[in-house]
Amino acid sequence: MIFQAVSKEVPPGVPVDEMQLVSVKLTLYAREDCSCKTQHDMVDRRILRLTGEAFGQGALLTRADIAILLSESTKTVARYVKELENHGHVVPTRGRLKDIGPGVSHKKRILELYLKGDEYTEIERKTKHSGEAIMRYVKDFARILVLTEEEYSAPELRIVTGLSDRVIREYQELIEQYSGHEYRERLEHLRAIFKKRRRSATLWGQRSQAPQGGGLHERPRDDRSEGGELLERCAHRPHPARVPVHRWG
Repeated sequence: MIFQAVSKEVPPGVPVDEMQLVSVKLTLYAREDCSCKTQHDMVDRRILRLTGEAFGQGALLTRADIAILLSESTKTVARYVKELENHGHVVPTRGRLKDIGPGVSHKKRILELYLKGDEYTEIERKTKHSGEAIMRYVKDFARILVLTEEEYSAPELRIVTGLSDRVIREYQELIEQYSGHEYRERLEHLRAIFKKRRRSATLWGQRSQAPQGGGLHERPRDDRSEGGELLERCAHRPHPARVPVHRWG
């Protein structure tokens, strides 16, 4: 059947009547459905098939879409999706991949796989995300890891990284959960990623402040926003291993 679903390029927060729709071809009934031993198994299989087919054609089904297709309530669909995810399945719904609503975000799921030792290609296969997106999440997580260890406060983390409070909390929960000895190698690799990027940024900053035409080019203090000042202070903040951390008022 042909179904109109929301394009996977549509970001969260777009009004329903402004969402770009994509026509996707979905297999509502398949021969293999007859081999299911229970109604529960058949619904599971159909949810995975329908969401996977839509994703492969550039769209994301919502729980309401699935409910319409399967003649179930959205509450029942939500329960099925949660059970599938608890068993390790990735169900590419709009809510999950766009982090809309409660539940474990796709970012957290990707980072859990990375911390457990999966390689990028394996994570791509399991989560249906591009290698570029996965690498971006890993780099963001590396920043939160190192800055949290350097005792940055929540407001500082939000300003410096540009991440939401929810994402920062999720990443810090992962840091605590995967702090054991068996994950030490991965965590050390993440610290090295961030420190390498920090050194590169420092060198770039030094070059940009090099004397040109007889002096440094510096904006007047009055033109700096509060966020800009905090970013500058954070960029030059000493590592606690060398210099004690001083809290800012």
